[in-house]
Amino acid sequence: MEPDDRSPHLSGEVEAEIAPMKTVTIYQIAKRLKLAPSTVSRALRNSDLIQPKTRALIVDTAMQMGYLGASLRARSKAMPEPTKMVFGVIFALKSQSAIYHSPISTRYLEGITIEADALGALVTVHVIRAAERGKIKQHRDLTTTLEQAGCNLLLFQNRHAPDDVIFLSRRFPSVSLTWNYPGVALDVVVPHDWEGILRMVDLLADHGHQRLAWIGDNYPSECFERRLAALVQGALRRGLDLSNLTIFGDELYRGGDQMDSTLLLNAVRKGTTAFVCANDRTAHQVVQRLHQSGIRVPEEVSVTGFDHMGIATANHLQLTTFDPNFVDLGRLAVRLGMMRLNGVATHQTSLVVAGQTITGETAAAAPASSALR
Repeated sequence: MEPDDRSPHLSGEVEAEIAPMKTVTIYQIAKRLKLAPSTVSRALRNSDLIQPKTRALIVDTAMQMGYLGASLRARSKAMPEPTKMVFGVIFALKSQSAIYHSPISTRYLEGITIEADALGALVTVHVIRAAERGKIKQHRDLTTTLEQAGCNLLLFQNRHAPDDVIFLSRRFPSVSLTWNYPGVALDVVVPHDWEGILRMVDLLADHGHQRLAWIGDNYPSECFERRLAALVQGALRRGLDLSNLTIFGDELYRGGDQMDSTLLLNAVRKGTTAFVCANDRTAHQVVQRLHQSGIRVPEEVSVTGFDHMGIATANHLQLTTFDPNFVDLGRLAVRLGMMRLNGVATHQTSLVVAGQTITGETAAAAPASSALR
């Protein structure tokens, strides 16, 4: 998936704005799209009479509006308590308690629970720990647990071993949150990485910053690659000289989790006035290292993040960042799965959820002189 300026419907990606769960009719969908109700009806029944692009547009719009389909509405109302629908959410974390200590994970769960409550469904939470990853096929405990719980839909959060995703998605209708898995045909709901980083670049450029540095995470990831590409595109769009753009990757961490402060300080000495970070966790480390070295944020150097974890920095400032709207990511993942269960969504779907800029306190006007004295 490569974000660009193409029509989202033509590229197979849809930027979604989530309406509250409610009863949505075919006539309302038809009115929204200015199509005949008969066309919408045929598309939602997967009729070959409707062109694939039109069918995809109708299905994606119906999902955003909260359409369930007649069979699912009837089933959710008729189900007795013991046979409620069950959504299994699988995290790749160290422990079950780590889920509830993570602002991101809890917001995903909030969105999933909102949709589950509207359907009268149950949510079960599971963890695949590092030592267990890639071994689900050999050790069937998780599969057995999900089957015994009557799991109807599986939602993957965090980055899992592709072998686990393949094995489980063949047994349960599945949706991935954030992560694409190469070679795995799986529906996915992703944050608008591209737009988020473009907004950070725009904000810094508006503040007069000409020399930016990118700080990646300490492990490779598709979403971080998208964010880095957006940084380059944003710099070009704002007329910044790419020769003044510094890019840090794994070398900044020297094989561990801790940053090498020397490299950060060298970048500042060479004139860098702002660090654009791949996520909030990375941004917090940058602020801490600069603070320890006596460099003031944002008076001397600005720092931006991505994720909106809502945690104050080392100098007690709220981070300037991008909120990807994790609640709506969770909500839309459930809706996408429900459409799949109802046999409506036939094309593999990648939905992009819009977010918002959090201005925070760590980005300010570029200093008149950026050299350390």
